[in-house]
Amino acid sequence: MKLVRVAAVVVAGGLLLSACGGQSDEERARDFAIKACDIPTDDGGEPVKNDEGVVEFDASRDPSAGMDLATDPISDFESLYDRLVKQGTNSQAAAQLDPTWRSLADALTQMSDSTYTVLSLRKKGMNPYDNADMMNDAKAYNASNLEWASQCSGLAALLSE
Repeated sequence: MKLVRVAAVVVAGGLLLSACGGQSDEERARDFAIKACDIPTDDGGEPVKNDEGVVEFDASRDPSAGMDLATDPISDFESLYDRLVKQGTNSQAAAQLDPTWRSLADALTQMSDSTYTVLSLRKKGMNPYDNADMMNDAKAYNASNLEWASQCSGLAALLSE
């Protein structure tokens, strides 16, 4: 009986130590935000830095840059949508752990919603440019893309310190 109590205390102590030694919610959120920003990481999950110790993020890169809503293959929009959903999932996890990332999560949600609208119209054989609501979707997508780029640029700058 005494051996069982000792074993229980050892197990409980080990659980407490492992809980204390784990990452904080803010650190876990940062890791999810790194994935949401598509910042390259090494095999250990740490952001890749250049020779000057800077984590590079190109704020001007738009996942949909150069895409024509009416003529590009539907598979391109499916790939973009899948990518945005994956990034959005990571940003939502980050925001649940740390509300700092809420605007990143909202931006990626809007970007994936807009892409889904284009994809749905194209699958129905419709031209997105002929859809009256598409102009509002395009504005919302562009605003969200700017927020995504701003949040991710800021994260890259913090990671570079």
